Amino acid sequence: MYSEAYRNIAVGQIDKKVIQQFVDGANNTIATMSQPEKIHLHFAIMEFEAWWLCMYPLLAKIDSQLTVEFIAQQLEYDLSTLDAEEAFFHPVATLNTILSLVGGRYEKHFSEVESIMSKMTFDDICEVLMEENNPRCNSFKRFCEDLMS
Repeated sequence: MYSEAYRNIAVGQIDKKVIQQFVDGANNTIATMSQPEKIHLHFAIMEFEAWWLCMYPLLAKIDSQLTVEFIAQQLEYDLSTLDAEEAFFHPVATLNTILSLVGGRYEKHFSEVESIMSKMTFDDICEVLMEENNPRCNSFKRFCEDLMS
C-alpha cells in the first residue's frame, strides 16, 4: 500500500478510507477482466515488512539481541502487542531502525530481503496465523488463507 500515490493522498498517516479506496479501485479493475475470479490481489498494509514485524521472533533470528524486550526497551514499543500494519506508516524505515540497534541496516535490497526470508520458517508464519484473539496483521492472514484455499 505504501506508494507515492498513497503518500500524496494520506500525507504521512495510515488512513483506512484511503486504503479501502485503493483496494476497491483494484478490485473494480479486476471485475472488468475476462476471468476476474482467477485474479486475487493482496495488499500489505503498509508494506510487506509490516508482516515481518508481526513475526517478531524472526528478528531474533537475524540477531539474538533483537528480542521484543530489547526492542521495547530501546524504542519504546512492544511488537508483541501492536499491529505493525496500523502502527508504522513506513515499515521499511521501522525495520531499518530496529536493525540499526545492532549495527545492521535494511534498505529493501534484494539481498537483504533474501537474507531475512531465508531465516523465516513455517512456524513463524503459523504463529501469526494462529493468533485468534489478536487481530494483528490481517492482510497477511488473508493472503495466507487465500494461498491455502
